Amino acid sequence: MITLATVVRDGTPQPATQAELQAAAVVFALVVAVLYLGWLVLDWVLDGADANEALQ
Repeated sequence: MITLATVVRDGTPQPATQAELQAAAVVFALVVAVLYLGWLVLDWVLDGADANEALQ
């Protein structure tokens, strides 16, 4: 099982707090959203290029 932990100043790992877990979930969701939107834009741009070539 994977356990998220925070290493404190003396070097001992402590369990992650609820706020840290929520922050990690938000960052993960934002990264996934940005990657997905980037993929959609790239797909839209490439499809547009194909459509323009077909018109010529």
